[in-house]
Amino acid sequence: MSSDTHTKIPTTLPAKQAKLMAFINYYHQQLVDNNIITERDSLDKFSGLFSQDITQQISFCNNFFDYESTHVKSYKEKTKHSKNNLKLQQKQNKKNDKLFLKSYNQLKDNKKWNNLLTKHTTTILNDIPTLLQNQDLRTQNPHTLLPLDTTKPLNTHPLYHILTIPLPLPLPHSYNLNISIKEETKCKPKNKSKGTVTTSNTDMVNKLLASND
Repeated sequence: MSSDTHTKIPTTLPAKQAKLMAFINYYHQQLVDNNIITERDSLDKFSGLFSQDITQQISFCNNFFDYESTHVKSYKEKTKHSKNNLKLQQKQNKKNDKLFLKSYNQLKDNKKWNNLLTKHTTTILNDIPTLLQNQDLRTQNPHTLLPLDTTKPLNTHPLYHILTIPLPLPLPHSYNLNISIKEETKCKPKNKSKGTVTTSNTDMVNKLLASND
């Protein structure tokens, strides 16, 4: 057999590689047609899709075919992982929806409504119509100000993310649970200013909540 036979350069793609290239061509066009990308030239050049160098195209395809079983296994594992994550997310979404509805209904309690206003004044004001912002929000019915639209997903409601924020973990106590009340009082930190609402802060919140006061 002559050396010319060993060095013969193919002039057309083998059927297996041509089939893969046909799919790549289809996929690139789908990206353009569905406005995922605005041009496909860079992708076509990367894959050598329309290259005149057949060996370049074969080499690109064989990078997949030579390790096809590995790529298939990797894809299956990623698919399984994605499905598991989706199930976990759906489960969490149901919990959040349930928590939101419960918390939203509890806002009928004026004290709970005012507490929410105090902590999230700016956020809530941004979601309330301008005409209603001149009223004393503390005396308004939150279900009227921010009604629940049952035709839309619950997570689109303005209060959804506020009402489903996970509660912070309790800070560990530095004393024994069996300690007496008298000793417990001594162990409590004297400085209580951190995390509390001062008089000046309360005044500022009240001004934001009731511009007519």
